Amino acid sequence: MPFACASARCKTPCWMRNVLLAAGLCHLSFAVWAICWPCLWFDGSGIEHPNHPLMWQGAGLVMGVLGFAMLVVRAHTGMPPTRAEPLSIEEAASRYTLSNGKSLAAASESKLLALVFLRHFGCTFTRQILRGLEGIQREATAHGAELVLVHMLQNGKETAFLGEGSGVARIADPCCELYRAFGLGKGGVLELFGPHVWWRGAIAIFHGCGVGHLAGDGLQMPGAFLFRDGKIISSQRARSAADLPDLPGLFQALPSPASRDTVSP
Repeated sequence: MPFACASARCKTPCWMRNVLLAAGLCHLSFAVWAICWPCLWFDGSGIEHPNHPLMWQGAGLVMGVLGFAMLVVRAHTGMPPTRAEPLSIEEAASRYTLSNGKSLAAASESKLLALVFLRHFGCTFTRQILRGLEGIQREATAHGAELVLVHMLQNGKETAFLGEGSGVARIADPCCELYRAFGLGKGGVLELFGPHVWWRGAIAIFHGCGVGHLAGDGLQMPGAFLFRDGKIISSQRARSAADLPDLPGLFQALPSPASRDTVSP
């Protein structure tokens, strides 16, 4: 699916924005109905009222929160794309620079890079990654790789969210061009709000990861890659917003020792 970016916001197709709007309004309508008139549907259907209408109202509340989330995400998706083709890996690697000033291409010539592409900083799964950042960095170092975080804020804005992890190498990609070059697109309703995402999100919140305001494109999907000499040698493209980087799995997927520049299929 082609995407383009302008004015530091990723552009998305009209149909995706329309689907999010329709789904959000439907969820909110059901929420109002279930909360304000919990017995109306039962009366119209000739079914006995439930013993615990609060459960029905609770379901309405959950649907309302989901509908509100869809509308908020829609507000951060930008306008329809004007550019059909993403940058090539070579173009993106030469154009984007790490926080230490080196281009991605130059940095990958001297060392294996473990690139972790984040979702927006308000996402509970991004917060979960940042809480375990020390362990991820330790895993990368143990395999002779340098950890690099890719985010969607303007350069320098990410330090407010990284805390003690602000010393990790970073790449700012507010237009999502690097994301696109690495084959990371936008999530649909199931990828962003499916049952698996809700379940994993509830667990993350229970463990104190919390949620925050949208700091980046709310539709953007995450991923993790091993990158050497300007080439992807191992990849993990997330199938849902809840997928976290699995660095041991990335290194196990290498077809040869980490220094070999063979592109994975």
